[in-house]
Parts: sequence; structure tokens; C-alpha cells
Amino acid sequence: MTPKYTYPGVYVKEIPSGARPIAATSTSHTAFIDFFDRGPVNEAVRLNGFGDFERKLGGLHADSEAGYAIQQYFLNGGRTAFAVRVLLEPASGDVDPDGLAYSVVGRASVALVAAPGPSPSINVTARSEGTWGNDLFIGVVHPDATDNTTFGLTVREYDGDRLVATESYDRVNTTTGDAGNIATIVNAASDLIDVEVDTAGTRPGASQVAADVDASVGATNIATLDDLDKALLSRLAGGSDGVTPGSAVWKGGATGAIVGSEVDGSGMFALNRIAPEIFSIMCIPAAAELDEAGTSAVYTAALEYCKDKRAFLIVDPP
Repeated sequence: MTPKYTYPGVYVKEIPSGARPIAATSTSHTAFIDFFDRGPVNEAVRLNGFGDFERKLGGLHADSEAGYAIQQYFLNGGRTAFAVRVLLEPASGDVDPDGLAYSVVGRASVALVAAPGPSPSINVTARSEGTWGNDLFIGVVHPDATDNTTFGLTVREYDGDRLVATESYDRVNTTTGDAGNIATIVNAASDLIDVEVDTAGTRPGASQVAADVDASVGATNIATLDDLDKALLSRLAGGSDGVTPGSAVWKGGATGAIVGSEVDGSGMFALNRIAPEIFSIMCIPAAAELDEAGTSAVYTAALEYCKDKRAFLIVDPP
């Protein structure tokens, strides 16, 4: 609409511009590097709250000082953090405090045999490396006796006998390309497991109630997921964190795991992959738990990295 100029003077007309202002970017993102209970290794995991930390990295753990630092960060108003989980692969001859050889870093798993067998139908693996996966249990039901391809699957995480987390997948199958394929559904949705179909078109055997001791009643299948209790489930095994954090081997050898490699983007260099986002503060509580040489090496490398990223480094006294 054209304005009316009723008397002499200076008039100002605002014309919309095609230019867009530069978006503001947070300068308070903090990066934490340490051992965590679970989650991807050597990957910067974005956390938008303590609930995120519990779900993605397992929450507080006695062997992780950074877990408590992250808790305090969010309690005191922190908005966004990045956490890098590092594990130490044992060298030949490394033993734990009980004198037993450490297991190599690995994910817990179990193979569920096809009904009637003997080949595996599906292989179930914990979502990430670590002993946490050894507390996962899998149950299978056959809801329809006349349909030999469809089944239900539940995964449960226990802390002793206390149920911590559960996921259920009803009326799934192992048919390649089908919308109900168990691997396609679980691998896209689960926080706990990955599934690989070993023999397409089969279904794993159902969890069963054992036969009576006098054999008068044979083993019977469970028909619904809600009827499964812990004693009937198949447990995952073989998960390992490698060297135990805080042990003598960790204190003398974890420097390389924490610092990592710029070439393969491990350790602190995993933060290179958060671009275009940035971090402005780095916190490595695990460095203070190393031996003197390790603490010095970690903080020296971290200081150079933070200089390059124009970030602050928090140094914990050893």
C-alpha cells in the first residue's frame, strides 16, 4: 500500500531484505572423555540432558568419574554435552586384580536355534561392547501354532532380579524383504540389541516351561510375551569392557585410548566429527586417575587439541 505524504518532511520506508542474519551458536557445549558403562566406542555422543546420558551411555558407574561430572553439569544448567566412551584393549599377558587374563573388548551375544533346529535362526547381539550386555535376556513366543514363520520376541535387561529395561516385538518374522522382518525392525528401533537373520524363513524355538520331573507332562511353549519370566529366557554372554578402569593395567596403559588417533578418529579426536557444531570446554576426569606419565601425556595432548579448537581444558589435580 502506497503511503500518503500529507506535508513536507523526511519519510522512512522499510523494504524487506533478502539477507538473513547469522544464526547464534552455543559456546557452552562441554566434551567429556572417559569410560562409560555402554554406548558406541570412540564416538562423540550428543547429550541433551541427564536422561539422554542414562539411556545412551548407561548412567552413573562406579568406574567413571565423568559420569558424575555429567550429572553435575546438567544439574547446574548445562544444556548440551558430548561424551566419548573409551575402552582399553588388553595386551597379551595383562591380568586383572585376581590374576585372571582380561577378555578382549566385545559385545555379548546369543544364537537362537531355529524350530525344530539345529541351525541358528537369528543371532542377537548387544547394541554395544561391554559387560552390561551380559545382563540381557531374550524370550521367544509362537502366538500362532498354525503359522510356522511368525513369532514374538522380547529383550529384557536385569540388575540381579530387578527388571531395568524391556522391549517387545510382536508378530515378526525372518522373511527377507518383508515389512515384519525382525532384523529390519529391531535394528532401527532398539536401544539394547542388534539382530542378524541367520536362516531366512525360519523362526527361533519358543521359550518353554520344562517338562515335569516324572515326564508325565512334556515341555510346553509359552504363547504370550507377558507370560515369560526370567527363568525361561536365554541370556546373552561374552560381553567385555577389556581392561577394568581403575586397575593397575588401566592406570599404566589407558593413555593411548583416551588420547586416541587423529587418523582413525578415536579418543578425543572423535570430537572432530561433531562439526559443524563445536565444544568450548573439555573435561577428562580419567586423566587424573592414570600414573604420573599417563596424566602428563593426556593433558599435554588435550591442551594442544583444545588450543586448535579454541576451547578451555579443565585439568583435575592427580
